[in-house]
Amino acid sequence: MNLEIAENLYRFARIDYALDKKTSALELLVLIMRGRQFPIVRGECEQYLAQLRAELPADVYAAAEARGNRLELEQVVARFLEEDDQATEALDPASAAIHAANQGLVEPLSQRELEVLHLIAGGMTNGEIATRLFVGLSTVKKHINHIYGKLGVKTRDEVIGRAQQLGLI
Repeated sequence: MNLEIAENLYRFARIDYALDKKTSALELLVLIMRGRQFPIVRGECEQYLAQLRAELPADVYAAAEARGNRLELEQVVARFLEEDDQATEALDPASAAIHAANQGLVEPLSQRELEVLHLIAGGMTNGEIATRLFVGLSTVKKHINHIYGKLGVKTRDEVIGRAQQLGLI
């Protein structure tokens, strides 16, 4: 884990704490503390951990700490991507239309998958999509594989054609 990831996880922990998701905040703080130690982040994490220890019942704290010790960075990323999709759908008035278009699919595309689909249709490469969305190349490839599977296609040309048939682009 690099410093930027640790700082972002710390921000997410603070957001969870502010939203009264204290056990989730604790899990993230434990994950950060397991990673490479950065003095600037470590001190802040220790303060929050002490505060949570004082606020939460001992058994709740211990259970959340245990979950944090088992937590993997990939799980956190997946959680935040899913929450981002849900938040975007709730805030975006166009999502109702997209949701309706998705109804022709056995498994609808997520908001993020639709975003990737539009970028593919715009002619972007995987690397360009990763840069645009601030995610890793492997994450983009995962989204593309999910899109291909959900639309039943194997190539970019096929995915664009199928998406046009369904009114997704």
